[in-house]
Amino acid sequence: MSISINDIQDYLNLIFPSFERVDLDSKIEKYKKEFADKVISQDDYFLIRNEKGHQVLASRIFKIESDKYALQIPIFCEKDTKALNQLFSQVKERLVALRGRALVCRMAHDEKYDFLKPEMLKFGFKVIGNRVEYKTQIQNLDFSSHGESPLEWISPLVDNSMSFDEVADFMEAVAQDDPDFNQETDNAKECLESYLSEAGLYNQKDCLQIGFLKGENFPCCFIVAQVESSSGWSRITYMGVHPDFRSKGLGTWVQRHGVQMLKKQGGTEYHGGTNLNNKAMQAVFEKNGCQFFRSLSEWQLD
Repeated sequence: MSISINDIQDYLNLIFPSFERVDLDSKIEKYKKEFADKVISQDDYFLIRNEKGHQVLASRIFKIESDKYALQIPIFCEKDTKALNQLFSQVKERLVALRGRALVCRMAHDEKYDFLKPEMLKFGFKVIGNRVEYKTQIQNLDFSSHGESPLEWISPLVDNSMSFDEVADFMEAVAQDDPDFNQETDNAKECLESYLSEAGLYNQKDCLQIGFLKGENFPCCFIVAQVESSSGWSRITYMGVHPDFRSKGLGTWVQRHGVQMLKKQGGTEYHGGTNLNNKAMQAVFEKNGCQFFRSLSEWQLD
């Protein structure tokens, strides 16, 4: 079942390792307030207990598109397949209530998750790809010695230079042949709507920007950058270069601009990633000094 106010401490004790349980009381109060203010829904958080009433597993789901949700990899204190299947059933029931089309989950390539895989397959999940992630303290990403960027940027939804539909069309064009964007299942308009409404992350209109080569009028780059204000955790939600401008080294400058956006929003830790097949993007991460964090498999339940 979804968690109650009284479950918050037990939920956080599972979610945060002991060395990260700093100022737990303030975290508890933060969750209570966000539940009360309906910033987040208790129905999207799950805490499974065993027959003795001890918490054994915790997870949550969150929206990534209008009808597509992500499942946080279950955090467990003991390998309990009964509890795991109880979680999957509750999550699927919640997905139906939300009228969700699909549920995705990313799992690190770590032997501690091996027992999850057969249970996920039994429940209907399937592997749809692999991913690599990077995590770096933003203060360590200093590009001041890299010269002047060839790009200039606008916030089209702030200055009204483009309509929402025009921005979505441009994102669709940028995403062409992008391994991180599935043209068959992903919808640019729905993605943008999700980015601009996601609770907890900076979602003002200037989180989305479009880049031009200096002195030219045709847009060539696209980026969305967002910070979680309560923690400083930061992501470049999506970035890309229009096919007509690829193989010119612009991706490196796009990511650098994204990091500057994150700094301006108050970000402290940049966490990003890309499809394992996207070698060009992996090269951008490495060139800009981002530190490899982990590799994952991507799962989906339709």
